[in-house]
Amino acid sequence: MSVACRVLSACGRARLQKCCKISGISSISANNRLVIPIARQNNVLYRQTLQTAVRTMATGGASSSGSRKGGKHKNRLAEEKSPYLLQHCHNPVDWYPWGEDAFKKAKKENKPIFLSVGYSTCHWCHVMERESFESEEVGKIMNEHFINIKVDREERPDVDKVYMAFIQATSGGGGWPMSVWLTPDLKPIAGGTYFPPQDSRGRPGFSTIL
Repeated sequence: MSVACRVLSACGRARLQKCCKISGISSISANNRLVIPIARQNNVLYRQTLQTAVRTMATGGASSSGSRKGGKHKNRLAEEKSPYLLQHCHNPVDWYPWGEDAFKKAKKENKPIFLSVGYSTCHWCHVMERESFESEEVGKIMNEHFINIKVDREERPDVDKVYMAFIQATSGGGGWPMSVWLTPDLKPIAGGTYFPPQDSRGRPGFSTIL
């Protein structure tokens, strides 16, 4: 059994179909409603994830934050095709996509790499962006001390697999967003998943770790 859930009118059918594929929804109805499995109707996290996916498709890949509005910043991710990477193209963080340009710069400047891995419908990925990656202060620290790389795990599952294995081995768990610090030759140093912006309940905040 399933029910149909109304979605944003800005979503065309093609975008809805892409949204279905990303979110794992079985189908859409003739009147452009997402068909949600009955077992997931009361799943709050699932609905939050679905809402994020719909907003992403409705805005052509922009986030619900300043990225959708443009903003004064524009980094290299603006040239990418991944919806997840495009969501971060207006962060004050000087993001690089995974590739030789970032690797060469890290070696040339002898700086560690901060690797952030996520995907477009990840709830906590959006939370960490809003809390940390959109912060001018945090962005300044990241740009001064690290070469920052953003990866879409759906686009590069090979990269995700390698560093998730490290996170699971060192912390006993894993998830997204995945945050990993690497040497310039891509060897993992330390990492985790979501970090709050400030120290909280005995857990170090992202600013403290930086």
